Amino acid sequence: QTFGPRGGDPHDPPTYCAIRTQHWKLVRYQRGMELYDLQADPWELRSLDGRSSVAEVQRRLLGRLREMCSPRPPGLGPF
Repeated sequence: QTFGPRGGDPHDPPTYCAIRTQHWKLVRYQRGMELYDLQADPWELRSLDGRSSVAEVQRRLLGRLREMCSPRPPGLGPF
């Protein structure tokens, strides 16, 4: 679980929560998500967020992330 800082400066990094397994990485930002297959894309160049082929993996990881990221950091809206 990872938390980014929150601030009013547009140069501040976004607030986020993330979960990483040996195979997958899911990052939830205030305005979206990124999902990476770390075995096929170790440099995280192509987000698979929203693709039907990985919908079950994303659903499962998001469920775990909701549990881990509770309470949510300031600035991160509902999942």
